[in-house]
Amino acid sequence: MSPSTSTDIAGETLRVALVTEVFPNDLEGTHLRSLLAGAREESTGEAAGWGALSALSSLVYAPVKVVYAVGGLVVGGFAWLFSAGDNDVVRTVTTPAVRGDYVVTPEHLRGERPLEFIGRDPGYP
Repeated sequence: MSPSTSTDIAGETLRVALVTEVFPNDLEGTHLRSLLAGAREESTGEAAGWGALSALSSLVYAPVKVVYAVGGLVVGGFAWLFSAGDNDVVRTVTTPAVRGDYVVTPEHLRGERPLEFIGRDPGYP
């Protein structure tokens, strides 16, 4: 494989690999692009499998999350009552319970996105 070249554009370094020795007849890079695109696509059966697995996982996960959220709302109501109406106390109790994911998606199962059972404050990065 030929050595890679680098070009500095607006502070970012772009590395361009020269693959003329790997695909000598592919002057426009169409064969290489089609191979790379094919590697990222999943088949219909694979997508259906991930979808079915996420639906089955959500049948167990979603009711547990809803019970947790309702429990957090009840505890938050008591916290508000016992704190003489302090809304910050309610927010501290209810935000982790109510926010977060309620369904499991294929991205969660593949590890592409974390599953958040206990939600975060929207201002937290």
